Amino acid sequence: MQIDFHFSMIYILSRFVGFDANISEEIAWASQFVDDCKEDIKIVDENGNEIEHIVTSYDAIHPNNFVFEEGFEVWIPFHFLPGDEGNSLPERLVCKKASENRNAKIILTHYRENGFNPIYLGIILHVIGDTFSHQGFNGMLSNQNDIDDVKPLLENEEYEDKKKIIEQIKTFLSMLTSR
Repeated sequence: MQIDFHFSMIYILSRFVGFDANISEEIAWASQFVDDCKEDIKIVDENGNEIEHIVTSYDAIHPNNFVFEEGFEVWIPFHFLPGDEGNSLPERLVCKKASENRNAKIILTHYRENGFNPIYLGIILHVIGDTFSHQGFNGMLSNQNDIDDVKPLLENEEYEDKKKIIEQIKTFLSMLTSR
């Protein structure tokens, strides 16, 4: 996904569920930042809380994309949340959409129990959005990710997929705000 989703759509959906413009921008910024953070930095929010931000993305041609361990440190936790089903490690690492993903449910439950934080919410929305769009794949260099029979989506099928994603995010945001 690109900035049109991770920033713009998250901002719009945050406003839609009732967050003010500043909070919505913070949520959207955090969501987009997951794709933009290519170095270790520290973020301090307005309350003085520090967030140690690690590398969460690389450029497509970066050599670290071909280092096995980077899958576990960068791609899996932030872009390919494992569905945790199957017998082998590559099977257990395959993404499942949030409603079928045990790890997503754990993250969402933890978030709801620990109170509202726009930065964490933005990061979680990024992970959920990427996991939805990457379902069926894992975040590793693996034969599991090979594609043999590629066919283009018809324009109306792509539109229907985007509508499903938007509906899932609206449901998720409504669930988080209805305490």
